[in-house]
Amino acid sequence: MMAAPLPTFTDRAGRGAGPIGPGVPARLIRAEFEEMPGLALTTSQAARLWSLTKSQAETLLEALVRDGFLVRARRATYRRRGCPRCT
Repeated sequence: MMAAPLPTFTDRAGRGAGPIGPGVPARLIRAEFEEMPGLALTTSQAARLWSLTKSQAETLLEALVRDGFLVRARRATYRRRGCPRCT
């Protein structure tokens, strides 16, 4: 099964900002979760961390859930699927 492409957002000037948000490629988001096995973020925390709007962060996180990379856990946090240290 082929993964769906991650969303692309534009900046305020209408320029394409690439995958995810201005200066935040999808591989960086994945790397953050891979490098920090216990990382669990709410939508608001993700928005602040990656300088996105809450709507952009929610779209991104849900796309990563659909892709099978993240799961939505208790207390509306997102964490990496299959993380051996995440319970």
